Amino acid sequence: MVARAGTEVDAANLALSDLGQPPITSSFSDNTARARACRVNFGTVRDALLQQHEWGFATAYARPAAAVAPVGGWPGKFANRFLLPSDCLQVRYVAHSGADSWEVITAAADPAGSDANVKVLSTNDAAPEICYTRCIVDVRLWSGQFLKGFRHELAAAIAPLVVSSTAKAQSEAQLAAAAVSDAALIDGKEKSRRTISRDTSWLRARRVGRWGRP
Repeated sequence: MVARAGTEVDAANLALSDLGQPPITSSFSDNTARARACRVNFGTVRDALLQQHEWGFATAYARPAAAVAPVGGWPGKFANRFLLPSDCLQVRYVAHSGADSWEVITAAADPAGSDANVKVLSTNDAAPEICYTRCIVDVRLWSGQFLKGFRHELAAAIAPLVVSSTAKAQSEAQLAAAAVSDAALIDGKEKSRRTISRDTSWLRARRVGRWGRP
């Protein structure tokens, strides 16, 4: 049975158990080396793993709004810019567009200039529809296969800090890679009957339901 987790601490404790360490008893603010190591690495490991594979539970669709040009104009080679959703980690594809007809850039968040940069889709499309990977913070929404990969990825990241062992880090990294590989096979089987192209009938149906028209 694949382990489940209700909180970030639960997920971190799975990684600690893989290293033979006692669990965090309260929160990441516990004054222990293992709690500090988990706190520092948790978000980075989560986001990197979300970007590593097209996880079904982290898939989202959107039609982003046009972005306002910053002072000095836009970087990039395409005509139009669109503000990506705040939870977007990675754009998987833009409907009806080839991989060489769009790019993701970083730009100032407002036209007056700002230190707060945001991710923007640069494209010649006038009304792009995107499929993207969301940042899923709530661990209760993670799939079992993702959690399996995550626990080993986090264990690999914190092993040098918690158990002073690069060998254990390498071992956990190998387990994580195997878990993600297994997940890719499972996801591939689930998508094989419906993902024929990036403009299949199921995607058009989702657009109708989501935006009210094809």
